[in-house]
Amino acid sequence: MSSGARDPVFRSVLGNLSRQPGVSTLERFHYHGARAALPIALALFVTFLFPPTEGTNVTRYDIGVVAPADVIAEMEFAVPKTATELERDRRAAAEAVPRTFDERPAIGDTVAANLGLFFDAIDEADREGDTLRVDQILQSARINASPSQMDYVLDSEQRNALRTASRAATLEIIPRGMADPAEASGVTTDVIYVRTIAGDNVIERTRPLTEVITSRDFYAQAVLYLPPGSPPDAQDLLRLVLISHLQFSLTPNVTATESAREAARNSVPLTKADVLRGEAIVRAADPIGPETLERLQAYESALRDVDLLESEEPVAVAVLGGGLVTLMLLSIFGLLVL
Repeated sequence: MSSGARDPVFRSVLGNLSRQPGVSTLERFHYHGARAALPIALALFVTFLFPPTEGTNVTRYDIGVVAPADVIAEMEFAVPKTATELERDRRAAAEAVPRTFDERPAIGDTVAANLGLFFDAIDEADREGDTLRVDQILQSARINASPSQMDYVLDSEQRNALRTASRAATLEIIPRGMADPAEASGVTTDVIYVRTIAGDNVIERTRPLTEVITSRDFYAQAVLYLPPGSPPDAQDLLRLVLISHLQFSLTPNVTATESAREAARNSVPLTKADVLRGEAIVRAADPIGPETLERLQAYESALRDVDLLESEEPVAVAVLGGGLVTLMLLSIFGLLVL
């Protein structure tokens, strides 16, 4: 449409606004229709030029910038832990749980019985003068005896000293609570949990880690059961005999340990801070640090979860409400005369 075609219409609208309503129904309709159309058109124009939004606006910040204004929490929210922090805390919680070991009180008797059979076989071969058989018995026990140690084994009196020392050490030391050094070194607490099965009952107790005996402790104490002045070859031979027959009275209960540690991991809170309603998240002119940025991001997320965060697009209800308010203001100032 040309400009010349539009001007008469525009002048007609202005003319309707400037003259008296008239007496006929059609003239009054044109008059009041023109006066009503103008504020409505202005209200729509203003509303869509400056569309209203709903919700709270949270400015996007970066570390190192200065906050231009106070940010006060309009609702209570929690600051979640980062994935790294959560994994760190869960690992620490799991490591704080003592490991569980099952106690086998009778294992010392079992080891002593096996040692008895071992020495009985050597005694029988020695009585028959079968030194080759003695060497085979040692080899089957993975004992590579030196010539001097073989002489020690073939001497019945010295062999009996080995039998007595190994039996005494087994029956007296192992029942105190002995664990594999590899398992003991993996303990991250000062205590362990010990479970003992007594009939139909399971007795659980706490035991200081310092009281747990390792194989190194066992061998060091076992040589003290040899006759005083025993040569190093005899001590080494005793260690070899004990190593080939050793069993531990404390064995790790992986299922119980992992169950307790999993419960500890799951009990770790997912959040690291709580912010109350009305609490200042950041003050104007304060620098934004990593902790403050996390709080601001958590606040933004909390607002979004409850649909209180300002939308980037105008909301239909807000647009309608804004238009009505603008229309009312224009009416108050006399642009609409009913």
